[in-house]
Amino acid sequence: MKKEAEKVNGTWFNYFNKIVPTVFDEQVCIRYENSLNNLYGDFFDRNLSKNKGSLLSIGAGFGMTEIPLARKGYNVIGIDNDDQVIDLYNNNAKNYGNGKTICHKGDLYENFHKDYVGKGVQACISFGVLEHFKREDLEKLIKKQFEISPLIIAMIPVNTPDTLKSFKAEKNPEDNVDENGIYRNFWTADFWEKEIFKNYKVIDKQFPRNKTVYGYTDLAIFAVVEK
Repeated sequence: MKKEAEKVNGTWFNYFNKIVPTVFDEQVCIRYENSLNNLYGDFFDRNLSKNKGSLLSIGAGFGMTEIPLARKGYNVIGIDNDDQVIDLYNNNAKNYGNGKTICHKGDLYENFHKDYVGKGVQACISFGVLEHFKREDLEKLIKKQFEISPLIIAMIPVNTPDTLKSFKAEKNPEDNVDENGIYRNFWTADFWEKEIFKNYKVIDKQFPRNKTVYGYTDLAIFAVVEK
């Protein structure tokens, strides 16, 4: 039986293809590089080093953020559990990743982390992933990431009126299941910091707004370490 973060009507491959361009060309690559700069600014550069270990992106999808990071000079390893998505990522990376990124199979509910413990990963990163997990599974996933690396960087859509309106989640922001069958928790940025990350230390954060196919979405980006 599929767990919450794995649920979608059809496959994640089909869902991604429905909402955004997934096959990179020069124009698509520039679009996602501009998105990276607009949303994150210097967030990565002030918290990471291109001369240290790799970044491990959990739930990497087709490489929308990972490949632009690789083009900025970071070594990025992606993991995902959808074979079609992994193939798509690696084809995009082959053509546009400057030899600095690859995606492997990995199940975030299982012991994916054992393949990366002690491998010098400088940060685990995720982009619109953590909100798909129930709280008890999320706590386990956070602990697994800290077994891999001393730093987590996570981008998460947060509970604001515009975000809830965009996702039609006004009535049930927690344990929300949308028209595509996708499970999400829309918690406030304060809840993420003071409850989800209460046993850790948030060392950096910013709160950009993004225009998506759904509408305007307010985001939180956290850099988190162990206390």
